[in-house]
Amino acid sequence: MARRGLTARVASGTVGAALLVLALLGGCRSAKVRAVRQVDASELCPDVLPGERWQSAPWTGGCDWVRLGAREGIEVPHDLGRPPASVLVYLSFVPSGAEAVLAAGDMARIVEVTDTTVTVANATEQPMYARIVLW
Repeated sequence: MARRGLTARVASGTVGAALLVLALLGGCRSAKVRAVRQVDASELCPDVLPGERWQSAPWTGGCDWVRLGAREGIEVPHDLGRPPASVLVYLSFVPSGAEAVLAAGDMARIVEVTDTTVTVANATEQPMYARIVLW
């Protein structure tokens, strides 16, 4: 009888562990982006050194950064003239870009890079403002 009780407890523990693993894996799924918005050039204050560097806005200077809504992607046009070799995304909670940080992970996924656009997705529930720098 003791052996049967031990077997039942082991089986119960195994099922419990499997359910825990499934629950944790379910939480690791990629967050979905609801829509991709095409940013109009009028929303940008680009600083361009043709063929070398492009940025959507300067650090300071009265230009708002691009709005990047919660679970939203943005397709940003650029005048670099080629697909960039590097894409950096800085994020801030305010349009002026104050107290910005370099983006990581789901905050700004680089979805697509072409010779005319860069698409970035915010897979979080937090709306932010982005400054994009291309080389």
